[in-house]
Amino acid sequence: MFLLLEPSQLFRPPPRQLSRSRLRAEPDEAPGTVLGSAALVAGTTVGAGILALPAKTLAAGLAPTATLLLGGWIFMAATGLLIAEVDLNTACVLDRDAVSINSMAEETLGDAGATAASAVFLFLHYCLLTAYVVQGGQLLAEALGGADTFVAAPAFAASIGAPAALLPPATVERLNTVLTAGVVASFCYIVAGGISRVDPELLTRADWSAITPALPVIPVVYVYQTVVPTLCYRLQCDLDAVRRAVLVGLTIPLCMFLAWSVVVLGSTPYVPGDSVDPLALARASGDDFGTAILYFSLLAVGTSL
Repeated sequence: MFLLLEPSQLFRPPPRQLSRSRLRAEPDEAPGTVLGSAALVAGTTVGAGILALPAKTLAAGLAPTATLLLGGWIFMAATGLLIAEVDLNTACVLDRDAVSINSMAEETLGDAGATAASAVFLFLHYCLLTAYVVQGGQLLAEALGGADTFVAAPAFAASIGAPAALLPPATVERLNTVLTAGVVASFCYIVAGGISRVDPELLTRADWSAITPALPVIPVVYVYQTVVPTLCYRLQCDLDAVRRAVLVGLTIPLCMFLAWSVVVLGSTPYVPGDSVDPLALARASGDDFGTAILYFSLLAVGTSL
């Protein structure tokens, strides 16, 4: 999209350099931290995508899955860092403390580009929110012992959505950090308990042609870019801090996805022709391992929502 810009338009000296004093948040909205911002990236990234990953990669095996995850990390990290640079340059050009994705599209692509970007943004997030609410409702229904999903889904959405909408941003950031810590803690428990279940022979199987169905899952697995404008504002337009938050926040999910794949693919035999969801099988077992996966899944979808 940068080819549609005159080079001097986006990178010309700003009308007035945004000073750190001017970028200071409102009194009730303390500046964010790199750790909190990284947790926001990680919490947004680790969601419904990680739950869909095992079913899509089981047929391929560990080596193709790890290669796909690493390639996806490189691509999605690059897109987030580019969005951060466009965000800060646009903020300088427009002389604003913060800009949205719509503002960036309008400044770089014009009115037509802004309209198209808004339409895609709305469609993407409607799909994501629908998926998160439905998945979260199903998981909550399982946790409540088979409750009605039509009741559990709105209850799940309200339990996450109400605090996010009503509480101050700084409080939401702290709450998200706590939930993300819960995701990491439950995940560590799953990995520690699942290592003993791993069969090394299952990890050596590789079918590179079977990794194709997992390609569409990668953008969902690593989706976080829409929080980058929030990072830029919360970190007072400090590009170095934003870069650290993005890279640290995205590296945490990469390590989690790799360990997750080792445990799940190494403990679930693959039978050609069978369509199996390893996580559904684990949750249905009713043991401590399955219960941990259930609550990890709930927290993962909750942080993304």
